[in-house]
Amino acid sequence: MAQPAVAFLEDEFDISRKKAAWIFGSISFILCQFPVFFLKNGVVDELDFWGGTFFLVVFASIEVILFAWVFGMENAWDEIHKGADMSVPKVYKYIIKYITPIFLVFILGMWFWQEWLPIILMKSVSPLDRAYVLNTRMGLLLILLTLGILVKVAWGRKKIQPEGIR
Repeated sequence: MAQPAVAFLEDEFDISRKKAAWIFGSISFILCQFPVFFLKNGVVDELDFWGGTFFLVVFASIEVILFAWVFGMENAWDEIHKGADMSVPKVYKYIIKYITPIFLVFILGMWFWQEWLPIILMKSVSPLDRAYVLNTRMGLLLILLTLGILVKVAWGRKKIQPEGIR
């Protein structure tokens, strides 16, 4: 599961694999201490909701829209079949391009319609645990901003190459 992060550090910041693995492992170890020590205060439940429920659907929606609509379904279809031993049935073109994004956006829409306000306002969180949950949310936001900055820095390091050279 760490491979994408380690590969990102290797490829975009010219860090050796060993050093990238140590950086990732150290940061992961430090970040895991908060949920371990505050397990009883709802921190893991909060992380699970945002990471394993909400953003799973958000990122899946973004990914399928980028893959099928921005990258283009024909390009995506070619990519799906590169090196494949079997052909994916053509009905999946329609499912990937139309059904999946509609379904995921529907799920998000229903969540916003039914549950977003009580979750955002921490209605089901004990008053004693609200500070922990709020700090968890701020930590997640800080991690997201840090990752965004790292991606921006990595993209800024890429040199613009003349057309035709890749």
